Amino acid sequence: NSEAANSQLYHCDHEDIRQLKLFIHISNVEESNGPLTVLNQEISELLRQKLRYRYYSKIPDERIHPLIPAHTEQSITGASGTLAFLDTSQVFHYGSRVAKEDRYVVVIQYVTPTHLSLNPFKPSTLTPLAPLGAKRFNALTRAALGVLDPI
Repeated sequence: NSEAANSQLYHCDHEDIRQLKLFIHISNVEESNGPLTVLNQEISELLRQKLRYRYYSKIPDERIHPLIPAHTEQSITGASGTLAFLDTSQVFHYGSRVAKEDRYVVVIQYVTPTHLSLNPFKPSTLTPLAPLGAKRFNALTRAALGVLDPI
């Protein structure tokens, strides 16, 4: 009974230019659970151009719906064990909206090792994990933590 807000509005994720998220349904997910809803990459690209979309922005339905063909929203529903792979930086999507029942989903996110420090949509001079990048760690471990060695 409340209005959609934040990740419940259409958006593209801003953690990296490209990323992969794996969604694993732990419980059955149906429309009544408020599933993740996505648009395909082709429509998403056209929308980013038409809307002059800026990452971090959230777009309400009334602004998106007139710009997309009918029935192009895809709800990610399925039985427990269902898997979905999405590049959530490239496709418009929204998360679970107010629902009648709980849903349980594990989300595993893959981004580049430099996503925290070099992302042009989220510039930062210090990565949150930088203190973990002490010299006692090897270069591979530091890269996995998102800590860049000077060139």
